[in-house]
Amino acid sequence: MNTTLKTTIISTAVLFASNIHAVPNTFSAGQPARAAEVNANFADVESQISTNSSAIQQNATDIQNNTNAHQQNATDIQNNTTAIAAISTQTTFDFNNFSTASNITTKNFVVSGTFCGTHEERTIVRTAGNGGTNVVITLKRHTSGTVCRWIDNHYFVTATERQLLGRTLYDTSGILNSTAVVDTPIILETNAMIQGQTYVNGATTVDTPVVGTPFISAIINTGIALEIDPATISVPAGDYTGCLKITTTRRSGSVGNFQRISWKCPNVGEVKRIQSSIDNTAHRTYELESIVTSP
Repeated sequence: MNTTLKTTIISTAVLFASNIHAVPNTFSAGQPARAAEVNANFADVESQISTNSSAIQQNATDIQNNTNAHQQNATDIQNNTTAIAAISTQTTFDFNNFSTASNITTKNFVVSGTFCGTHEERTIVRTAGNGGTNVVITLKRHTSGTVCRWIDNHYFVTATERQLLGRTLYDTSGILNSTAVVDTPIILETNAMIQGQTYVNGATTVDTPVVGTPFISAIINTGIALEIDPATISVPAGDYTGCLKITTTRRSGSVGNFQRISWKCPNVGEVKRIQSSIDNTAHRTYELESIVTSP
């Protein structure tokens, strides 16, 4: 290969390797080229090609990293979309749809099991409160009219939730025995209960007996809205459908210590309950027998 051809090859290589880089040595046509200068140009071209190769490789790596990042972003977007869709399709229940109608003043239940009484009368008194309704449900469990258990349960109901405020306990003749008031209302049900989700509430209870010293205890209430029972719930009062099935566990020394399953039906409220003690040694079943409504 003659000197002129070598020079052309070197100049062309440098041109392609970099538009702004100049080789160390330049040659004129017809002039002799020294081997050292030619070799220096070759070495410089080789160095520039190596540098460009490294830059190209880095660019390829950056492109791959960007591609991976875009793919991760696409995956994250899909996961978020799926999560949002799952939330939007979750089944929720509004307790208002399964509450006792406001014109119902008394509900009578048939009771069976290991506790006292064969029947339970629940009298409901509602009064207007600040932002909601105060509800007192008086429970009298009896056999042929002879009372063996007498309790007032106190609630506060708003458009968004039903709260337990406390309990009043009487002897079998209606004489006050004690009162129990929670320091923080216990939320029992809401207007947005998610199917299968567990709701836990806790509070401190101040118990004040008529005779004796007041004492403080704790209450923990756990509830789960299970499902709309597909079965027809048949009780002495009739057949009910579209009833919400709820489980409740309560641990307290003064406002109930039990586990139960309840069926609450539209406009009627609870029509059936299966309840047992926490240690599962005592059981009883309640089934709605009749309803009394206001004029």
